[in-house]
Order: sequence, then C-alpha cells, then structure tokens
Amino acid sequence: MTKTWIRDLYLELTGHISEIRRPRIVLVGGIDWWRHSSAKDADAEPLIIAEGKKVLIEDRRYRVYRPHNSALSVLIVRRAKKRDAGIYRCNLSGSSTRQKYMALNVTESKIEAHTSPPKIKTQMGKDVTMWCNATGYPKPVVYWTREDRNRKLQDGSYQYWGNGLRLHRPTEDDTGIYACYLDNFVQPVVSYLFSLSVEDKPWSVHGYKMRFDSTQWYPASNPEPVPVRGMSYLLMCETHGAPKPLPKIKWLRDGRPITNTKHFYIIEDRPNWRTGYTSSTLVIMRFVPRFQANYTCVGTNIFREKSQTFYVHRYLEKVGSTPPPTADSTNLVSIFDQSAPAVDEKTGLVTAKTDDVAIEQVDVITDDDDDETGSAIGRDLTNDTEDDFDDDDDDDDDDDDDFDDDAERREIFNRLGRLGGGGGNQLPVTDGYRKYKKKSQ
Repeated sequence: MTKTWIRDLYLELTGHISEIRRPRIVLVGGIDWWRHSSAKDADAEPLIIAEGKKVLIEDRRYRVYRPHNSALSVLIVRRAKKRDAGIYRCNLSGSSTRQKYMALNVTESKIEAHTSPPKIKTQMGKDVTMWCNATGYPKPVVYWTREDRNRKLQDGSYQYWGNGLRLHRPTEDDTGIYACYLDNFVQPVVSYLFSLSVEDKPWSVHGYKMRFDSTQWYPASNPEPVPVRGMSYLLMCETHGAPKPLPKIKWLRDGRPITNTKHFYIIEDRPNWRTGYTSSTLVIMRFVPRFQANYTCVGTNIFREKSQTFYVHRYLEKVGSTPPPTADSTNLVSIFDQSAPAVDEKTGLVTAKTDDVAIEQVDVITDDDDDETGSAIGRDLTNDTEDDFDDDDDDDDDDDDDFDDDAERREIFNRLGRLGGGGGNQLPVTDGYRKYKKKSQ
C-alpha cells in the first residue's frame, strides 16, 4: 500500500484518514551565517562565520545554537564589540535565494558611577561610608579593595562586594587608599580611588589633687597641697573630649594596679550631660608615710592611651607644723563657682556650692583621744586585714583605725560621695557604707 506525507496528514490511498499528527517543519540541509561590514557593502564579498553549527572564524565569542529536531539557528556573539557591527545574513546551505538579512549595531555602554569625594577625612570612632553607585548596561557589579600594600579590609577580607563600603569605628589603621571596581563583563573594568584619613579626635587627661581640709583642687603639677599624716588625700583625673567609647581610667601606684581596699578607694563619674567626659577619684584614706609614691591615672579607649602622674613624696606630720599650703590664683583650680564660700563663725563650717549640691567642709577636727589633728573625713572605715596600723587611736578593742560612732561614719561617707566624685556618682560610696554597716552588725 502506498503512503505519502502531505504536511501534517498521514494519508492512505484507501481514501480515509488513519492518523493526524502535530505539524512540523522538516529542514533539509543547514543554515549558514555571513557578515557584511555595512549595509552599503551588502553586495561585497561577505565573511562566512558559520556553516551549520560549525563556527569557521577564530573568535571564541561566536557560537551557533541549534535545538535538537528544530529548524531554528541562533548566532550568539558574546561581549559584542564595535568591530562586530554590520549586516548579518543567514541562508539555507546551498541556496542563494532563501536568505534573510539583519543589522547589528553596537553602541558604547559607558560605565559611570556617582561616588564619594576622592579625599575623605573622618575622626576616630566615627563611622564612615564610601560610595560607588554604578550605572551602565549591563549593570556593573561593584567590589572594593585596599590599594596600600595589599592590606586587608576592616572585616579581615581582601575584597568586599557592594555599592558602599562602611567602616565601623575606624582607627588610624584604617587610614589608606581604597578602590572600588566596576565590571559589567562587557566593557573594560572601571575603578575609582579614595584616600581615607582617620584623624585622632583630640582628647586629654587632666589631673588634680586635694587635701580634705580644703575645698580646692590643685593641678597635678602644683607642689601643693602636701599630704598630712592621718588626713585623707584625693587624686582626681578627668578626660575631656574623648570619643565613644569613653576611656576607662585605672590607677597605678609605682606602676602596680590599685584596687579598692580599706586604704584606697576609687570613685568613677560619667555624667550623661557632659559629652566626652569621665572622671576617676582615688581617695587615699588617712595618709601615712608609706603611702608616698608615684600615682598614675591611665585613661584608655580602643584608640589610644593617655596618662597623668602625681608625685607624692613628702608629707606633714600635722596641719600647721609648717606654713599652710598656698597657691597663686592662676594655678588654683576650684570645683566651685566664682562666688566666695560662706563661713559660719560659730561652727567653723565652710559652705560652698557646686552645680547640684551644697558642700559643708570641716576644716580641722580634733580626735577624741589624742592631740593629733586632721580631717574626720576619709578615715579608715572597713575591717579589712591589709596592713594594720600601729597607731590605733579609737576607743574600741581592735587594731583598726575606725570610728566609734556610726553616725560619724555615715557623715564621712556622705561627704566623700559629694566631694570625691565631683557630685556626679555617689552610688559606690553608698554601697560601701551599706556593706560596712551589714558587716559590723
């Protein structure tokens, strides 16, 4: 029986349709690809690019795609360039009439970016972001590197992908040259350079000292006031203008760290209303000759370290044994306002005002059981066992230099809280009193 194909119908000569199939195009031979340099030269000798699926030119950017069992032929040009522009022709292999023409125009896709200034300055601890917002087609990808001595970025990597490079709390180590690269895998890579300078925000440490029979703070460089045996002596350090995180202040005695004991007490103050300010006061409880030393406060944050040293190498046995300490007004630093303090002639109390509280300061108090003079403020108030004194002068049966009257202890702690920390932080003193009270009961 004779069979024949008529497009999509399978016919038998018996005259009836036995089966209907989907239409298909049967391609006999292949498709060739040619390129003419321009429309004007369409009749000139063209360049054959491919016969069937075989590419004939030595350019790996060209390839032909032809799905299986399909008459479709696709010429692919990867990363098209100016020289690829022209008139392209496809035709059935061996046919001069069945052909189609198409034009390929290749335009420059310029890569550009809106960027940060090429020179950037920032302060230590202040976050900074460098930008490269890229435009172009295809849209470029952006990545960052450091260009100075192949150093790593802040996150520890050598390369970061993204339009913006953010540095968190930069330090001097982040100073250098940074580059952003733009690549759309068509045009040449474009780069932009940035010079980042991380500057140290100026901050300082200042030291002051005070004896408890006075209401004045003296600069650390001033030889006065001289400590008095049996009287508490205060050393205070302040930082000004420091970036966050604020410096932590520690104290050293002849290079060795100082912690809170019955002889040394440290009070810290970080008022919220003073930007970049912190202070630490070292209270030397009831000064004795062996406390002579070099005392150093060290302010440290993540950026740097600054210090101030107090040279305490002399003392007085009693107030009045030598002429009282004096200081020129230009060298005197007061914790009070400019108004003169009020003196009560009957009680001998000197009242001066700070920003928040009034301070009543006893100039000289005489002990109950001997003739040693000195301030009642700042006496030894704990039962710690470190370095007992031999010159116990209270009325109890132990060897501690404490006071017999609990009310007097409370007053000393209160005054220490108001004076020692500059009035900004009294919690350490209050807690200290509570611990002592609980222990003594």
